Amino acid sequence: MLQSIVSNNRLNTLERLAIGRLKLTTPDGKTYDFQGSQPGPEAEMAFHDWAVIRRMMTHGDVGLTEDYRDGRLETPDLTNLLLLGLENQHHLDGIFSANLFSRSLGQLRYLLFDRNTLKGSKR
Repeated sequence: MLQSIVSNNRLNTLERLAIGRLKLTTPDGKTYDFQGSQPGPEAEMAFHDWAVIRRMMTHGDVGLTEDYRDGRLETPDLTNLLLLGLENQHHLDGIFSANLFSRSLGQLRYLLFDRNTLKGSKR
């Protein structure tokens, strides 16, 4: 319950959409329609787990693409969703790009555990 309240508040960031339109459906079945002041790509997105919002906040666009790959996020037109994101990149920076702290943690995790080394390739 608390996670959905926090996530719903975080969705308000999408009201900064400047170009195009996004129809968004949340795990509780609510549909939101965000319309920019300028014409542009029109996209639809539905997510099935509130963790998608948290992953967008902590992992940025990488988290978004992983959630799409894993089926937690759906869209009938991936191209339009990506175009909408690109057109509004500067306006939505707070939700679709990981903050400095999250990026630093990700880089540290990579350096310590995920490096592409001979030892790691044997796993």
